[in-house]
Amino acid sequence: MVPYFYDSCILRLQKHGGIVVDTDLGCDTVLVDVMYRKETLQTSYNTDNNSRLRKVYVERSSFVQHCIRNNQLVHRIPAQKGMGGTVGRVYVPLFLNKQNR
Repeated sequence: MVPYFYDSCILRLQKHGGIVVDTDLGCDTVLVDVMYRKETLQTSYNTDNNSRLRKVYVERSSFVQHCIRNNQLVHRIPAQKGMGGTVGRVYVPLFLNKQNR
């Protein structure tokens, strides 16, 4: 049984030209609940062995209403985060002068 919210989301999507499929192999966007961590699912799609699934976007269910309101389908691509740590090398001399040897 699909909750009313998802049923209405599917109806709005189809009304505006969207297609709902049963499997992620034939889709471009996967919609998830607001309570679900979409970043975790997006990472699993990005690292999948199937190259088709690496092109799938994961969006929250509110994405449908946002696209309808703006009359366009635009995925926001988050900025890549850099690796942690210091940039460059830091030299710390072991002995400050010859007397400490």
